[in-house]
Amino acid sequence: MRKNLLLGLVGLLVGGALFGLVSVIFRAELHGITEWIFQNVGLGGVFVLLFFADVVASPIPTGSFLLLITATRFPHDWASLVPAIGLVSAFAGYVAFFGGRWLSDSPLSTRLFEEFRRKREDSIRKAAPVAVALGALTPIPFALTCWTAGLLRVPFSRIWAPCLLRVLRYLVLYFALVYSERFFEMAL
Repeated sequence: MRKNLLLGLVGLLVGGALFGLVSVIFRAELHGITEWIFQNVGLGGVFVLLFFADVVASPIPTGSFLLLITATRFPHDWASLVPAIGLVSAFAGYVAFFGGRWLSDSPLSTRLFEEFRRKREDSIRKAAPVAVALGALTPIPFALTCWTAGLLRVPFSRIWAPCLLRVLRYLVLYFALVYSERFFEMAL
């Protein structure tokens, strides 16, 4: 498990570095896009978009919401905004989990998963927190890990804490983004 979490953190740092490079290369375009977003949907709208992106498996990487903070007038508010983004994301994971739990009682879900759940209940309970933690920390789709945990009827007590690792993910990504952006500005 430690190896997987370490690999996840390395992946976060690499992702942050890539975001930093992109933000330096496309700085003008990024500023234009972020200003348009904040003028049309505001900060509250950004949080709503993030929430929905994390409830469903969105093609938009949710880490890109950090670019909105660094590329606008909000970089000085990072200490409150970045953890807030992580908490919104974790809450979205809880909603996805309970959506999966609700679907787990459907006839189709019962037909597809009941035998699997029954045969592997112990393994599922042990692996689910690790799977959700990896989804919370790495590019593995977080929403899918939460939906799956709900569909497989994993107890909520096993996944609530791993979902909170989304706060750590966004903090690490934010710092990787900010410092890699500074590095690439100096290098380019």
